[in-house]
Amino acid sequence: MRNTIKSCFFNIFFYVEGGLFFVKKIPLIRRWLESLVWLKMLIQQKAIKKTSSILDVGCGAGHLLQELSLWGFKNLTGIDPFIEKDILLDDRRSKIFKQDVFNHTGMYDLIMLHHSFEHMENPQQVLKQLYNILNPKGFLLIRIPVSDSFAWRKYGVDWYQIDAPRHFFLHSAKSINLMSKSAGFVLKQVVHDSIDAQFLYSEKYCRDISSFEELGFSTKYLKNCEKHARWLNKIMDGDQACFLFQKEE
Repeated sequence: MRNTIKSCFFNIFFYVEGGLFFVKKIPLIRRWLESLVWLKMLIQQKAIKKTSSILDVGCGAGHLLQELSLWGFKNLTGIDPFIEKDILLDDRRSKIFKQDVFNHTGMYDLIMLHHSFEHMENPQQVLKQLYNILNPKGFLLIRIPVSDSFAWRKYGVDWYQIDAPRHFFLHSAKSINLMSKSAGFVLKQVVHDSIDAQFLYSEKYCRDISSFEELGFSTKYLKNCEKHARWLNKIMDGDQACFLFQKEE
């Protein structure tokens, strides 16, 4: 039932830009829609269709691919070198391969990296390989933390998105644009999608408290963090962003 409701909301969201005018005022629905800001950007830029061939790099067990399948996308593939073995998803149309970008073959209309790029060595070589497996005029979506942000200026080494040693590289908007341009991509759009975690977890780091421990933030403080995160996104100063590139050919 829950999946059916989400599917209905998504189809309105997909076909009617800015839809869900009333229900998006409900907090849970609003937060879910905000988590799909990257998808709204793809729709606005005409970078995704229900028939697009889509590759999700660093997809883990494929939860996002399952969501996309539920929403009507048919041509879905995932790769992740850290899964135990290849995975055939429930609908049997989508498959996840235990591979990295350098030993994967296939051509795609859209390649997505949702917070996996910062975990990869040799980012310039990764971008060049992604370029090679994109169809002409294909799109590349990269979602990453960005260091030129309010959270970095406020917290410095206590900014939780540093996340060493799991994050190999931390990019600024300028550095990711320069690297992608060198690989042959054109930047189409940037949208910030940071959340309240930039404050909540960084505050724990400041106080030398594990992210798994409760700190007892007040309800008012939690709401203020959510509002501040939305405002930072609007002024392009959030601590993570979605970058959409197109293959230049």
